[in-house]
Amino acid sequence: MWEVDNMSGFLYERVHYDKNIKLFLTPLTAVFVDMHIHDEMEVICVLKGDMHVLVNNQKYHLNPGDIIIINAFEPHGTLKGNHDCMHMLLQFNPFEIFSNIDYQKGMRCISYKIDKDTEAHVPLYNSLQELYRVFVSSSNELRIKGHLSILYADMIENLEWESIGTKSKKEESDLFIFQKVIHYICDNYHQPITLDQISKVSGFSTYHFCRFFKRMSGLTFIEYLTNLRLDKAVFSLLTNEKAICKIAYECGFASIKSFNRAFKNAYGISPREYRKRFVSSHVSKT
Repeated sequence: MWEVDNMSGFLYERVHYDKNIKLFLTPLTAVFVDMHIHDEMEVICVLKGDMHVLVNNQKYHLNPGDIIIINAFEPHGTLKGNHDCMHMLLQFNPFEIFSNIDYQKGMRCISYKIDKDTEAHVPLYNSLQELYRVFVSSSNELRIKGHLSILYADMIENLEWESIGTKSKKEESDLFIFQKVIHYICDNYHQPITLDQISKVSGFSTYHFCRFFKRMSGLTFIEYLTNLRLDKAVFSLLTNEKAICKIAYECGFASIKSFNRAFKNAYGISPREYRKRFVSSHVSKT
């Protein structure tokens, strides 16, 4: 049964959910999921279609079978690929679940994307599939944590890790500024944000801000802002019956014309048609 997340607008099937372990099957319906952080490690495995993941100043393209690892407290977001995507999303808090393991304390994974043709892929993919099977067939917490332990052991043995303390002061400063900028955009996307305004938030000139933002996010500022506004608009289309022109203005678009144009460029159909098709084919089935 599909559910709609009230914060992100995600459609998902909740396979397992508790404080420290969450597993979802998720169709990537939004063009963009804005940059965010949380205290869990995240593992994404694409089951069909394709998607892009923005993390560590890079944009990674994932195809069926590809896996990506995102560390706790690491800013990340997603972009829709060329084809409709279904992916498995696992979030778990290793510091809570494996608090007695000394090795992982103060470490972070730097093997972000694991392609299908790499040696590390086989054990990780098999462990993920087995973990999913256990999630579906058993509510035994000990059994679930046992299989999660196997997955985490495979990650430690097959992937590259580094000390968290190895980040330079410049990297830490860049991350702090980037988070400040992202928070500002997320708080103000519904109103006009000029390049001069956002550059002042960062403390950079407009020229250096544009280069900085592209390096940190993989997108231009305008691309990021437009995608974020579209994401918020999609959520509104799915969860209420507001007039489309009202949604456009509430999500920061200057006119209904600019909203329709951006939406059609992203989704290939108008907002009205999207609401009609998507709600009838998905939400009505919940």
